[in-house]
This record gives sequence, C-alpha cells and structure tokens, in this order.
Amino acid sequence: MTTPERFRRRQRIEGAVVAILGILLLVQAWYFQDQDKEQRDCIRDQVQSVVNTLTERGELSQRESDNTSRVILAVSEATEEGEFRQVLEDYRTEQEAITAEREANPIAYPTGTCE
Repeated sequence: MTTPERFRRRQRIEGAVVAILGILLLVQAWYFQDQDKEQRDCIRDQVQSVVNTLTERGELSQRESDNTSRVILAVSEATEEGEFRQVLEDYRTEQEAITAEREANPIAYPTGTCE
C-alpha cells in the first residue's frame, strides 16, 4: 500500500471510532436523562404524598378545633341535664371519628432512596 492509501485507511478507522464514540455518548446521555426523570418523578410523588397527608391532618385539626368551640358554646347554653349530656356525647362521637381518621392517615415521611 502506498502512503496516501494508508493515510485514508487510518482516517476511515479514526472516523468510525469517533462515530461509535458519538453514538455511545448519545446512548449514555439518554440513559442518564431517563434515570434523572425517574428520580425526579419519585421525589415529586413522595413530596406530594406528604403534602396530601399534611393537608388532611390540617383539616382534621380544624374540625377538632371547631368541635371544641361548638361544645363549649353548647354547654354554656344548655339549660337541662339531657341537653348537656347530648352535647358531650356528640363531642365524644366527633372526637372519636377525628381520632380514627388520624390513625387511618398517618404521616408517612419518605425514607430511603428512590430506586
């Protein structure tokens, strides 16, 4: 082989290697981009779960506060013992319902990693 033919052959080989490296870099970039998206989606889902739980728990706290205010006002206005007992029974029933809902919706903070 002559020198120009060797030079062209080496250029073709180098060009093929560069093309293969380019393709590998594109595949690697796509893979890491996909992994990054999965991680972001996982973190977003975990944060949204905590936000939803805290929102529900906040609403339960508001219900509890409203229930307490309602019983205080009702007791102060009760004129008979039967009314007084009914107010307290309604209060206890509502408090039990709130407690049951709290137990059904525990705050589950994310643990571990997204995989």
